[in-house]
Amino acid sequence: MKSCAYGLRSGAVGAGCITAFVALIACSNSNSPSNGGSPPAGNCAAPGAAASGPADTHCVMNGMTTYQTVNPARCTTMDPGASADDGGGGDAAGDDAASAGGDGAAAGDDGGTIDAGDIGNCGNPAFGATMYGHHGIDDDCKYDVTWTSTPICENQPVYFTVTVLTHTGGEPSPVTGANPQPDAVLACAHTSPNSPAAKDPSPETSPGTYTVGPVVFNRPGNWNFRFHFFETCLDQPDAPHGHAAFYIRVP
Repeated sequence: MKSCAYGLRSGAVGAGCITAFVALIACSNSNSPSNGGSPPAGNCAAPGAAASGPADTHCVMNGMTTYQTVNPARCTTMDPGASADDGGGGDAAGDDAASAGGDGAAAGDDGGTIDAGDIGNCGNPAFGATMYGHHGIDDDCKYDVTWTSTPICENQPVYFTVTVLTHTGGEPSPVTGANPQPDAVLACAHTSPNSPAAKDPSPETSPGTYTVGPVVFNRPGNWNFRFHFFETCLDQPDAPHGHAAFYIRVP
């Protein structure tokens, strides 16, 4: 009996082969992140993780966390002196590397060790300090950002699950339509091989929760990983545009 593979090549495909082939495609597509399936996981003996360090407190005033109110209408309405773009999204890693200059290249020799005197923005004033752990508030205090990921292994695709909440209405609520864009740089000089990232939407698997990636970390060290939200909006205090960066340790 001829195999299904032979039938597919020759064009003489039996009903049984067609049924099996369709079932295979359906199974494959159901696991695609864009269809709400589980992203493929990397595999290594000792996966990386969020770098450990002090909790984020840049939005804490007098012992209380304060949030910036977001006005969706400000996405396209500019205040005098506001910036139309902070160099973010897929381009931001390159801007970080450029702003670091020779210092970034030198830092790369130590595998991206975190310097206590460096806030992690590679000297780019458009960005705030890079944070530790899996949770923090974006640079402009607009959003609560929490992330998890598939195993972080060198030279393997990593997918991030990112949840974004706003407090504009008083109570935390999911931020929809944020389309997070990834941006990864090591020691302000070395970007991930698939950065700048494609501008394709990051699938929103449930309100305010997104799958971001794949991202490939092709060197060990402490990477600076930034999420950009509403990248097409103007960058001004009450516009939806925002960004939040975290240190990620790659073994």
